[in-house]
Amino acid sequence: MKEIFVVAGIFINHDKSILLAQRSAEKSFPLQWEFPGGKIEEGENSKSALKRELFEELNIEVNDMKYFDSVVHEYELFRANIEFFLINEWSGKLLNKEGQNLRWTKLKDLKGLKILDADMPVINKIITIYD
Repeated sequence: MKEIFVVAGIFINHDKSILLAQRSAEKSFPLQWEFPGGKIEEGENSKSALKRELFEELNIEVNDMKYFDSVVHEYELFRANIEFFLINEWSGKLLNKEGQNLRWTKLKDLKGLKILDADMPVINKIITIYD
């Protein structure tokens, strides 16, 4: 089974809303919501990959992040190994550079969204801790 290594950023704002990105209709898992991030490239560690991905996707420079959780999720065609980091501080104006829909969603409204299966254990953990 193919294995991919991914990093994702968790942004939680002052009113306990979380930033989510919607996958495009042309990608696998079309129109599902996920944490911003992406694949780790050869030669990168998790933190440098996440900094690169968040700059490419959101136009921000991450100044402070903290490891939050890891998930291994088996989809039909591949296994995703995902490391999640809380993004505590960043600079720059948050912009959608890749055309994805972005939204801040309150914790109480997360369960009503179609979220990637691999992200759900982390969503549940966030709700338990922050709600």
